[in-house]
Amino acid sequence: MKKVTFLFVFSILCATQINAQKTTKPLKIGLGTSLFNLNESFNNLFFYNNSSPIFVSLFYKEKIRFETILNMSILDTPGENLLKSKGSITLGVDLFKHINDKVSIYYGPKVGYNSNQSTLINTHIGGEYFFYRSWSVSNEVGFNYLIDFQNYLQTTSSVILRFYF
Repeated sequence: MKKVTFLFVFSILCATQINAQKTTKPLKIGLGTSLFNLNESFNNLFFYNNSSPIFVSLFYKEKIRFETILNMSILDTPGENLLKSKGSITLGVDLFKHINDKVSIYYGPKVGYNSNQSTLINTHIGGEYFFYRSWSVSNEVGFNYLIDFQNYLQTTSSVILRFYF
């Protein structure tokens, strides 16, 4: 009985120590992509195509996320023997409000620029759900304002899958 009690107490102490060592990293790096391109092409004026953008995130103390969104296309023009590349980059900052351990609400602005010299200004709100360890899925809705040869205002929405390191 003494051995069982000793093993039980020892197991609890070990589990407590391991749990105490599980601290949140102050900086997480994330990679993601949009699962569905709902209005992300912005009438093909900003992102140019329906390819999924790549999200690269720096998540600081689980309170603020700095995110770069990249999109690129290489077009082969038949008969001209010419490759054209088009792309865009968008920078965003998200502030987080944690609802519980798995669910957060975030909001913030984004500013983007593309190879057609168009400028994008976005404001958005979203919800992120951590469904398995470092994996999350989020839904984001917002407004895009595109400054080009004409000005456009459009709603936008995205479903984004992310993995954090």
